[in-house]
Amino acid sequence: MEFFWGKMCQWFNNNKTVSNPLTVKKLWELSEENGTKVMMTHVYDMTLLGELHGHKFHCVMDTGAQLNALPKYIVERLGMEDMVDHSIDCHFTGLVGSGVSYGIIPHLDLSIGNIHCPTGFIVIDHMQMHDIILGTSFMKFYKIKIDFETNKIFINGKNVTVTLTERDRYIL
Repeated sequence: MEFFWGKMCQWFNNNKTVSNPLTVKKLWELSEENGTKVMMTHVYDMTLLGELHGHKFHCVMDTGAQLNALPKYIVERLGMEDMVDHSIDCHFTGLVGSGVSYGIIPHLDLSIGNIHCPTGFIVIDHMQMHDIILGTSFMKFYKIKIDFETNKIFINGKNVTVTLTERDRYIL
């Protein structure tokens, strides 16, 4: 917690605009008291172990992403360049930044555990933070159910092992 308060003091000392520093400080104190501060200071990823073309990758379930995303370097490493449809420009904005996709792969055989999940991906040139992002289109199609209390994810009713990992970074 020292890290956070030190950063908050630095925040005020940098002359950043704060509507009412006393009100803001009180709100942070309340968040500390009721335990909600962790929602604003820590970042967690829901990661599944997936497999494409015999290679294992970390798949992040991203409820804020509408589409599934695959970085270009994975496409190149697996020799799948000939599978990319470059005739469609997909404009995106989100966790990975914003821009135009490198292309689209309309069908890949993704496996998560022993569950076969064929899916399509937009291929993003500069995506480096995650191996694979599975968005809401994937979650809707495969009837994903997420149980945060037990850290379980169900794909079409089948339980899959999930890892909630805390990032080595803070939002604030």
